[in-house]
Parts: sequence; structure tokens; C-alpha cells
Amino acid sequence: RKGNLYDSLRKIPLLCVRTDPTWLKERIVRTDDLPCLLNSETLNTIVQSMVDEGWRPHGMRLLDLTRGTLLTAIDDAIREVVPTERYPQLRPFIDQQCRKIAQELLGAAHKQLLAHFETERYPYSQDEELFQKIATGRNTNLRHELEVAIAGEDGWQTQDILSVIDTVFGRTRFLSVGDQVAEDLENVLDCYGSTAARRVVDRMPMICWQVFREAPNAIQGSL
Repeated sequence: RKGNLYDSLRKIPLLCVRTDPTWLKERIVRTDDLPCLLNSETLNTIVQSMVDEGWRPHGMRLLDLTRGTLLTAIDDAIREVVPTERYPQLRPFIDQQCRKIAQELLGAAHKQLLAHFETERYPYSQDEELFQKIATGRNTNLRHELEVAIAGEDGWQTQDILSVIDTVFGRTRFLSVGDQVAEDLENVLDCYGSTAARRVVDRMPMICWQVFREAPNAIQGSL
């Protein structure tokens, strides 16, 4: 931080760290729906922001890296195969044709990336594991609080355990409707985000790698 200061915390188990979903409350109150219900439009808006601001720039950067690598490979190959001193007129023609093919392949990859991101802007999945994660996530924090509160106590009576359970569940009872919905929405976003991220991380490199796989045959056919 400013002034060369830094903060440190003792090692805390990740399960003991609670996130702060209040940033979602601002999005929830913008709708006219009953505030105790999750709104699909709110979820869609957040996912679209995630795709447009988080994933699309990385996809375009990956495509730029692909472009640079491919053009460098073409330049090196032409320089090695077609010496300038022997074929002064042929070399520019081959270079022009190769770059034309490269731009066509890169243009197709660019369209595929944009189409993929456009699809991802609208949350969708038939992954059964996703819905199981969402269902489990709704109770994960409560379960962990109970485990922490009850662990290490010997000789507890049933009434003692019930008292701890009432205390833990009482915390959620006094949460506002907005806080409860925000926590639920955060859980859905966390679970869906991991599912969608796997699709994007898997698909983006394959689109770019397809350019390299098609380039040799396309260039040979053109020449």
C-alpha cells in the first residue's frame, strides 16, 4: 500500500472467511421484482459484464498473440525458402499470398471468438454438477459455523447443542431480505462462474490453435 505499508493476517482457513455480497444488493434493488426472489435479469447483467469486461479482452489478446506468432513464422519460412537475391519479384508475391491466407484464418477465428462470447453472455447449462453445487453452497456456510461452534466440546448435553444451532441459524434470521438474496445470488454466480469459465478456458485456445493447424494446407493450396 501507499507508504510501503502492508497488512498481514495469521493463517485463517478459507472456510472461515466470509465474502461480502453487499455489492450485489445495489443490482438487486434496481429491479421491480419482489426483493425476496432472485431475478434472472440481474444474473444475466452480471454475467454479461463478466464476459465483456473480464473474458473478452483476454480472448482478443490471445488472438493477437496468435497473429504475431503466425506472421513471424510466415516471415521466417519465406526468408529461409525464398532468398531475396535469387527471386526478387517472387518473394513479395509469396509474402502477399501468405499474409492474405493468414488474415482470412485470423478473421474466421475472430468471428468464432466473438460468437462464443456472445453465447456465454446468456447463462445456460445442463451440467447436473452445477445444480448440485448450488444446492450444496446454500448450506455450506451454516454447516461450517455449526462444525466450528460444536467442535472440541466434550460432554455437551442435547440442550447445549440445540442452543448453538439456534444461535447459528438465528444469525440468518436477522439478516435483511436484501442480504439473504445477495448471498444466494453470490452462491449462484460463484457456482455458474466456475462452470462457464471451464468452457471459455477450453474453447479460446482451441479456436486459436485451429489457425495454426489450417495455415500450412491453406497456404500450400493458395500457392
